[in-house]
This record gives sequence, structure tokens and C-alpha cells, in this order.
Amino acid sequence: MGIHFSHDSTIAFSPDGKQFVSYELERLIKERYFPIDYKLMTHKPYLTEQSELIAKTVADQIKQEFGEDCLTVDSLTVDQLYPVDSVAANRTDFYNQLKKHFKINCEPKVIDHHRAHAFSAFYQSPFDEALVVTLDGGGYKANSNDTQYFTIHYMNKNGVDRLIVDNNIHICSLYNAFPYLTKDIKGNINSVPGKAMGLQSYGCVYDKLYRKLKPLFYGFEWYYTVTNPDGTAVIENDYIYNVVEELFCVKNLRQNRLDFWQGADLLATVQQLFEEVVIENIKPYAYRYNLPIVMTGGGALNVLTNTRIKNEFKLPVLVPCNANDTGTAVGGIFDIVKPKQQVNLAFSNFDLFDRHKLFDYVLNRNGKLVNNEEIISLIRQGKIIGVVRGKSECGPRALGNRSIICDPSFKNMKDILNQKVKHREWYRPFAPMVLQHEATEYFVWDNSEAPFMSFSAHVRSKYQEQLASVTHVDYSARIQTVNRKDNPWYFTLLNDMKQTGLPVLLNTSFNIRGNPILNTIEVAFYVLDNTELDYLLIEDYLFCK
Repeated sequence: MGIHFSHDSTIAFSPDGKQFVSYELERLIKERYFPIDYKLMTHKPYLTEQSELIAKTVADQIKQEFGEDCLTVDSLTVDQLYPVDSVAANRTDFYNQLKKHFKINCEPKVIDHHRAHAFSAFYQSPFDEALVVTLDGGGYKANSNDTQYFTIHYMNKNGVDRLIVDNNIHICSLYNAFPYLTKDIKGNINSVPGKAMGLQSYGCVYDKLYRKLKPLFYGFEWYYTVTNPDGTAVIENDYIYNVVEELFCVKNLRQNRLDFWQGADLLATVQQLFEEVVIENIKPYAYRYNLPIVMTGGGALNVLTNTRIKNEFKLPVLVPCNANDTGTAVGGIFDIVKPKQQVNLAFSNFDLFDRHKLFDYVLNRNGKLVNNEEIISLIRQGKIIGVVRGKSECGPRALGNRSIICDPSFKNMKDILNQKVKHREWYRPFAPMVLQHEATEYFVWDNSEAPFMSFSAHVRSKYQEQLASVTHVDYSARIQTVNRKDNPWYFTLLNDMKQTGLPVLLNTSFNIRGNPILNTIEVAFYVLDNTELDYLLIEDYLFCK
């Protein structure tokens, strides 16, 4: 068993070192970015009923997946324990709840946060050897207050793991903090980078600002932020405020945030600096080793940087589905078992908690068994469909099993989806889902796999109007490629769509703003009944309002 204790808390399990599940607890607690350890610090004693719910549900899912006799734990690896003595007693309460449902034959072993990231990502890659780059806002070393931010490991499938770079660069924290200077970005520090990527596309790199901010990205002792209890951040650096106030002619920036276009220019400049620092730190080792690159850590969710790395070094680049902190729990397991074959965790999260009630809903809500032709007919009419199939995705991005899908060829579909269902910021793009072997027809892409929305590709000019709802302001799209191995159902659906138009779907996560991706039929029906979602598809059963 592996446990990640900080934000994005996750419990991973393997009965035999060959099969793996990774359960993200926000889906169970229904609290986005749910952190076990932070709750331990703020609730004394920790909410016992919540601990009991976690332990019992994880045990039930493991029994369902692997059988009744698979609840013995011979190794327990933990990541991101807050190094605060006052937490220890409450954490013991959490362990005691686990022990009620599992036979734990060992003491917990703490792993370095970045090491857990590296192991998680490498063993999800197809490579026999690779450079593994961990880029994160910060992570504790085992049993220590020491923090890492950027590492490069050489790893191979023979179990070799060599740390070759450990740089104290705080660029992820910088990237997370600057959005709080704008009026148009609000929310938890874990959510603002994605919003910043969307907003920065509307701006231009401001040369004078670039020169003024560059020292921050190359001399990090000048800078730090404080994160508030509500998950927002405060920048504690007068230099940043002085520079931005001067160049944008804003008085009292702490109270008067930048307007949309100023904010876009600021964030475009920050994005450029972020990319350059990452490239410069990777470059010597990419050329020296000439190996595939695996990107992981929260910084690996930056699709623009990943794309630039891919284009700059002309090497295979992989970003796992759970590059964020949800991946480190299974990374602790991989540190022990070191799988010889590539591990696919894309759909290894929780199964529906109330799957046993599906046929009750079919009877009570008049569920209709449908085929692809009927689904495609609705999509071509401009209908928006929530899809719930199989087990949930691992990681922060919906890959199809807990998705909302629609036809991106409707010019105003992005606005309709935002107004009717998602209620999120208008400037954020939606992702296209496309068959891998046909991606190059619609996008400037090399037909390599991109199943986890980790890269950006330009939409070809002849399709930009037809794919307007997934074409961002800079003509880019965060593509998701699909092949038969990734998801047979979507592979067939996209193939069948060729008969009536472009075989491209708009895919976004099945949730509403501020909530994690759903994992119950009950919540799926809540969204259907309380938003303007048109239809709900659970497995092969279609439900209307």
C-alpha cells in the first residue's frame, strides 16, 4: 500500500506487484484537492467518521477488485507527511482506522516526495531507460524538513535510479502566485495554473516586464508566497508589486488587480520565463544522455512547456495521467516492486460507489439501452451528454469515463457548455478527443500518443472554423488522442462519427465548478436535473431529464 497525505490525497494498492489501483480520495470525500494531513492539522481529533469512511471504502473496493483475501499489507509507503509533531497523534487515529479493515504487518516507510513522483512516472512509461524530470511546487524529503523543487533522475527497468540533478528552483510556486495579481483568476492555488494557461494565450510577452521579472526566475532567494487556509495565496515580495505597478500603471496592486488584458500580458510573460528555465535546466542532460524524457510533478501539467520540450529536443516525451500529486502513492509501491512491464493506470481509480443501484435508476428514470448510432445522432443535434462508464480516471483530467461530451463543430458550443453546465471561466479552452492515427489530419501533430491531454497542438487552418469550440484564441488545442488500446468504446464511437461529419469530440470533466470529478450515479443525476445538461449516459443506458 502507498499513501499520499497532502493535497490530492491518494491511496494506492497492489495485491501482487503486477496489478495496481490508485484511489483519489477527493472523489470519495467530494472535496476537491482533499488533503488528509491538512485535515489532521485543523481537526483535533481528526474526524473519525471520515477516516472510517476512507478505510472502509478503500477496503471494499479492493475486495471487489481482487477478492476477499487481498487485504494484507506487507509494505506501507507514505509520502508528504507534514513534519509537525502535533499531527502525529491524529495520524495514528487514521492508521488505526486502516487497521480495522486491513491486516498491516509493517511500519510505515516514508519516501521522498520527488522520488515518489519519479518512480510513479517512469514505471507508467514504455521506456527501458529515461531521464525523469520532477517539477513541483515543493515536496518533503523523507523524515525531514528539507524540500525539493526540481530533480532529474536517470532510471532504467533494471531498477537503477540515479539522482543527477537536485536544483532549488521555485518556479512552480512563482507560476502559481502570479495569477492572484489579476482580477480574472480566483480560487485554490492548485486550480489557478490551469486558468493561467488559458488566460495567457490572450496576451503577449511584455519585453520590459520580462527583463524585470527574469531575476526572480533565476535568483529565487528574493521571493516566497504564503498560502491561506482557504487554498489561495498571498505574495510576500515588494519587488513584484513595485515592478508590476510601475509597468502597468496600477496603484496599490494589493487592492486593485490587473484588468483582463494586463493580466494576460503578465501571464504570457510568466509562461515564457517558466518555459525557458525548465528548458535550460533540462538541456545539458537531454543532449548528454539522448534518452526519452518523462515529465512529472505538478509542473508537468503545463501543456505548453511539455510541448516546447518535445519540440526543442526532438525526443520522445511522456507525461503520465497522474503527474500531479495523485501519482505519488503508487510511486511508493513502484519503489518497492519495480515492474518490468509498462503499467497502465489510466482507469485504475474508484469504481462507481453506487453501481449496485444502476438498474433501480434504469427502472425509475426510464433508462433506454442505446447504440452508437443513436448517441451520435444526439451529438450531431448539438446535445450535451454526460458519460459515466467503467472505473474512473486517475489524475486531474477526465479521459472519457467521467466526461461531458458534445460536438465541437457547433461554433458556439463552448459558450453553450459553459453557460448550461460547467459555469467556468469563458477564456479557458476545452479539449478535443480524436483518433490517434487521424490526429495529423486535423492538428499539427506527429501521430504520437497523447492520451492524457498533456500537449498542445495547432489546429490546421482548414478546420479551425469547423472546430471552433476546441480551437483556442492562439489556434491551439490540448489534444487527447484515442486508440483501440486506450479506450475501445470511444475508439469505435469516433470511427462511427465519420459517417456524419468530423470524428472529433469535445471532452471535459463531468463535474460542476468547484467540485471534483463525480463518482456516483446520484451526483450524475443531480447534474442532469440541476443544470442544462441534455442527457446522461451510464454504461449503455441513456437517461433524459
